[in-house]
Amino acid sequence: MSSVNLQDQIARATDRLAQLKAREILKERAAQTRLRSRARREDAHRKILLGGLVIAAGADQLDDEGTLVGLLLDARDRLKSPDYRHAVRERGIAHLDARAAAARGKS
Repeated sequence: MSSVNLQDQIARATDRLAQLKAREILKERAAQTRLRSRARREDAHRKILLGGLVIAAGADQLDDEGTLVGLLLDARDRLKSPDYRHAVRERGIAHLDARAAAARGKS
């Protein structure tokens, strides 16, 4: 085997290795893109659900955003009390159940 032939084989193997590495990098980037895309979709879905709850509570009718945020901050602080948390949760469930029953009655 001549040194020229051996050098050609080494060059081809090196090129092939570079192609395989590039392909692997592209696969990793595609996987990262899919993960970021999924995270964005999940975040958007979460925000849509939260917005729906704000509307269900009628809080979209408040004067301004500051009032809504202030109420949420106040509630967050009060929710540290298990009794308050339980009472608020029960009230929320009853409200959502009543809305669902009213919606079923309309259809």
